[in-house]
Amino acid sequence: MTLTLQSLPRKSTQRPYQPTQMTPLTILVFTSTLIFWYTALIGVWAAYDTATALIRFGLITLGLFLMGAIAWHGRVHAKTVLSRVGLACATFAAGLSLVNLLGLRGNSGMVASTLIVLLPLGAIGVWWQQELGRRLPVVIGATALTIAALALLLSRERTAWIGLLAGLCCAGYLAWRCADSKKSWLYWGADTIVGLVMLSGLALYGTIIFSSNSVPIPWLRDLFAERSALWQESLALIRDYRFTGSGLGATAMVYSTYVFLLHVPYLYHAHHLFLQIALEQGVPGLIAFLGMVLPILASLPNTYRQLGPYSRLFCLATLIAIVALMSDGLLDSELYATNALPVIFIPLGCAMALHWAQINRQREGDGRVSISGQRLAPMIATVTAAALPLLAIIILCNWPGSIAALHVNLGSVAQTKAELGRYYRSIWPIQDALRRNDAVDLSAAERQYNQALALDSANVAAHQRLGQIALSQGAYAVALNHLQLAYAIEPQRSAIRLLLGEAYAVTGQTEQAAALWRTISDEGDVLAERRWWYLHLNARQEAERISTVMTRISNSVQ
Repeated sequence: MTLTLQSLPRKSTQRPYQPTQMTPLTILVFTSTLIFWYTALIGVWAAYDTATALIRFGLITLGLFLMGAIAWHGRVHAKTVLSRVGLACATFAAGLSLVNLLGLRGNSGMVASTLIVLLPLGAIGVWWQQELGRRLPVVIGATALTIAALALLLSRERTAWIGLLAGLCCAGYLAWRCADSKKSWLYWGADTIVGLVMLSGLALYGTIIFSSNSVPIPWLRDLFAERSALWQESLALIRDYRFTGSGLGATAMVYSTYVFLLHVPYLYHAHHLFLQIALEQGVPGLIAFLGMVLPILASLPNTYRQLGPYSRLFCLATLIAIVALMSDGLLDSELYATNALPVIFIPLGCAMALHWAQINRQREGDGRVSISGQRLAPMIATVTAAALPLLAIIILCNWPGSIAALHVNLGSVAQTKAELGRYYRSIWPIQDALRRNDAVDLSAAERQYNQALALDSANVAAHQRLGQIALSQGAYAVALNHLQLAYAIEPQRSAIRLLLGEAYAVTGQTEQAAALWRTISDEGDVLAERRWWYLHLNARQEAERISTVMTRISNSVQ
C-alpha cells in the first residue's frame, strides 16, 4: 500500500506543548536582535540626513518584526505557517520580477539578490500546498515562481547565481550526510574534505579582501582587483566610524566626500553585505548581525536531524535561502542597501520557527517538562549565550586605542553632520566651499580629532581628516604636516595620496605631487575638479601648479 499525505493519521487537535524556557540559541538570537535594532537607532542619530535614516530604520524594524512574527506563529504549526510565508514570498518575487522585466525599476542586482532568498521559500510553500491538494494556490504559486525564475535568469547577476548554487550545494550535502547513519567513516572523511576546502576558500577570500596583490592566482587577482580596492577603502572608512557607523543611508555621500573626494554620489554601497552593515551601523551592528545569522545557520543541521520527513524539506529550503543570502553578501550588498532590506530577516524567522518545532517534537517524544530542565549546565549555557554578543562589544570597546578611536568616531560624525547635513549641490559647488564658510562650524570635529592625537599620535584617520579640513581652508603648511604623517603610516589609502599630492602641488612641490598622483585612478576626474576649485577661488597660481602636475602625468603615460 502506498503511503500518501492524506492517508497519514491526523494529529490530535490539542495544542502542542509550547516552550516555557528559552534555549541558548533563542537567547543568543534575541540578544543579538535587540543589539542590532539598537545600533540601527544609533545609526539614525549618526546620519546627516535624518529623513532618509528614519526610512532605513523603519525597514530594519519591519524586517525584525517579520522575523519575530514568523518564528512565534510557526512555533506550533511550522509547516502551515511556513507554507503561507512561502506563498507570500513567491507572490512578492513575481511582482518584483514583473516590475523589473517591464523596465519600471532597473536595479537588477537588488532584484536578483532578493529572488535567491525568496525562491527557495516560495518553492517549498507551493510544494506543501500541492501535498495538501489545494489547486488554486499551487497554480498561482507555480506561475509566480516561473516568472521569478525567468527574471533571475535574465538578470545576468553572477553573484546571485553563485549564492543560490552555494545554497543548493549545502542543502544537498546536508540531505546526503543525514541519509544513512551507518556510513560514519564515509561521512567523517567527507566532513574533513569539505572543512578543509571551506577553510582554504575563506583564507583565499580574506587575502582578496585585504590585498588582492597577494593572491597567487593571476586570473582571480585580476577578477577581484576592483572590488578588493573598494573593500580595503571600506575597511579604512569603517575605522573612522567604528562604534556608531556613518549613519543609515549615508554611505553614498560619505564615500564620495571622504574616500573619492567627489562632490556627487559615485558608489552607493560597499558591494559587501557585512562591510556595508559595519559602515552604516558600526562594528557593534556587524557583531549583532553575525550573532543572529551564524548561530541560526549552525543550528540548522541539528534541526534537520530532529524533524520529521516533511518538515525536513522546509529546513532544507530555509538553509538554501540563508546560505544564498550569506554567499551573495560576500560579493554584494544590494539587499541591505535598498528597500528590499526586510527580506534579509525572513529566512531567519523561518529557521527559528523550525528550531522551536524541533523543541516541541522532542518534548512530545520524551515527555520532559522543559527542554532545559532545572540543571545547572543548561542554565550556564543560556547565560553564556546571552553574554556572547555583549562580551564581543565590550572587548571592542576596551581594545588598545579604543578611546582615541572613539574620539575619531565622534569627530567624524560631527564633521559629516556639519558638512553633508548642509550640503546641496545647487547651493554649494563643492564640499570645500562649506569648510571655508563661517556658517559651518567644524570646531567640534577638530577638537575630537586633536584629542584623539593626544592619546594616539599615529592615528591615521585624525591626521587625514585634519589635513583635509586644513587643505580646504588654505592652511597648506598644517595640511602638509598632517597628510605626510598619515601617508607615512598608511600609504595604501588612495584618499591620503590624493590629498597629499594636492598639498604638494599647491605648495610648488610638483615632482612629489606627480609621483603620488600617478599611483591613483582618476576615473571621476578628481584632478580636474581640484583645478577647477582653485580657479573658482581665483587662486590661479595653485591652479597652474595642478595643471603642471596633470601635464607631467599625461606625458609620462604617453
